[in-house]
Amino acid sequence: MKQNKSVKALTQALLIGGRLETTNFTVFKRPRKIFIFSSCTGCVVMTHDSTDQESAISTSDLEGPSIDRRTTIKLLSAVGMGGLAGCTSGDQGDTPTSGGGGEEDSDTTPANGSSSKGGTMKAGWNVSEFTQIDPHYSALTQSSMLLGNLFSGLLEVKKDLSVQGDLASDWSVSNGGKTIEFQLVENAHFPYNGKNVTAEDVKYSFRRVIEEETPHANKFSTLEPIDDGGVEVNGDYSLTLNFEQAFSPVFIYLTPDLGNAGAIVCPEAVEEMSDEEFKIKPQGSGPFHITEHSLGSTMKTKANDNYHKSDSDGVQLPYLDAVEYEPLKEASTRTNAIMTGSVQFLNWPPDAQSDTLKGNNEITIDSRMGPNFGGLAFNTQAEPFNNKKVRLAVSKAIDAERFVQEALLGNGMADTGVYSPSQGWVYRDEYDGSEGNIGGPKKSPIQQYDPEEARRLAEEAGVMGIEIEMLTSPPELRAAKVLRSLLGEELNWDITIEQQDASTVFERLPKGNYKFIPFGNSVSPDPDGLTYLLYGPADSTYNWWGPYVNDELMELLEKQRAQLDREERKKTLWKIEDMLLEEAPWSYFEHETVEAARRKSVKNYTHIGVINRLRSVWLEE
Repeated sequence: MKQNKSVKALTQALLIGGRLETTNFTVFKRPRKIFIFSSCTGCVVMTHDSTDQESAISTSDLEGPSIDRRTTIKLLSAVGMGGLAGCTSGDQGDTPTSGGGGEEDSDTTPANGSSSKGGTMKAGWNVSEFTQIDPHYSALTQSSMLLGNLFSGLLEVKKDLSVQGDLASDWSVSNGGKTIEFQLVENAHFPYNGKNVTAEDVKYSFRRVIEEETPHANKFSTLEPIDDGGVEVNGDYSLTLNFEQAFSPVFIYLTPDLGNAGAIVCPEAVEEMSDEEFKIKPQGSGPFHITEHSLGSTMKTKANDNYHKSDSDGVQLPYLDAVEYEPLKEASTRTNAIMTGSVQFLNWPPDAQSDTLKGNNEITIDSRMGPNFGGLAFNTQAEPFNNKKVRLAVSKAIDAERFVQEALLGNGMADTGVYSPSQGWVYRDEYDGSEGNIGGPKKSPIQQYDPEEARRLAEEAGVMGIEIEMLTSPPELRAAKVLRSLLGEELNWDITIEQQDASTVFERLPKGNYKFIPFGNSVSPDPDGLTYLLYGPADSTYNWWGPYVNDELMELLEKQRAQLDREERKKTLWKIEDMLLEEAPWSYFEHETVEAARRKSVKNYTHIGVINRLRSVWLEE
């Protein structure tokens, strides 16, 4: 399969887990599964004359020094993230007052004032090693979760998911949303060399993202050419971005953690360090900076003494002196570490130990439903899965409720559909199998558990009792075993599980060297990442399912990318989901919850799922 440079870079960055991970225009790694991505263009209303007045956003709504919660939820909803709003948990807020400007949530000063500042927090991370944390190249959730602790962007997301300035003190929007002028704070510094962060540094970072064709380059796909007015530097602390068309998701992508492309790197560090060194010790202007790290070892970070933000009482952030990230890939090791207190925070506790941890009075579990799906991916060009009847027989033979209990240990929900409840604006929780319902407010029930119909279809296709191989990688082994049992019981299939390391799996998938595989997406805030980037053109997307070819589906995939009216786009996305359920290039049957664990001594942490922001955390003695 022909792949462009960005796709190759992204694929290489993801050879670690078992499941492709998507967030629109970005990629995340989950502990159990891996998923790639970059995505969505033209998916948000940003006009005055939209037919959907409820979702319309005016340019005045988008001006700085902050974007209010209601406007941001419109932006997030239109890119599929609105369901994250109101789902945060934990202690008090996370938003400082200086540097970003505007009326912000109040960061809470530690109860004992300055006496609670300081100390080192040890955080356990679900990785064997931090192989790539350069924000412009990182494609793994585990890395993205901590990027906001190391880097600043022009903007940042607050605890309620509204947007405020980070390096930007203010901004204005003009030209129908195609021009954004930013004013920068003048007190941000790179700890690497003590240099002030300027507009030229912002331009350098954006140029790097685009010209090096990094995995996140498509987040700036509508930006005019860098040297042809795309980024205009108006002085040390002022710059203008000019876009070919209004594209409101850019406000999310100008953040360092949700955005990746928006992270501002230290140019001197990039130029002076080798590529290999910078990818494991990247340097930015965030609340902490890396002081010591080698592959497989603890990543040590210290507070940025000249960080540009403080809390509502004027106390400089961060509160902690240091954060040390321990790579703890083994589930039992992570569990023991948080139980014994050798680490005080886990970015992702093991599913199998969730109940044990919840029963410990010294540990708090923060949890929410993730924007993801899991299922079985079929090679639609290989027998027997080149027959739609076989794919539907398998789908109907899977008891989703049982799968969630046995494979996910209850940490998720059974659902035959593409979109997650956390993507509330496009999610449908009811079914309607009547003729002509495609694209309606109720989704197709065709993949729901129906063992009798599954056996009828299998008999008709001549595949009852066959012997077949299922490809998997270690993170998906439990899921593969459960599926082997379910399909053995309902279809009398004799399944041999072929377990390969993740790199081998990701080499074989694009070549079509497999029959079927437990797979899924981990975090894809925008539905485009669950649809276009999985089933779009084989030479530029991750359509590894044969590829799966459907001209009618392709037209719908292209159409939804160009729809600015959210209600109209939703109808198109519903048609896409129903078509995918009916044609079954995948079997869809679950969505998983996203959790973090912390000792009771860790205060002021807010759980936003894919962001583990630690600048406002303090330790209670």
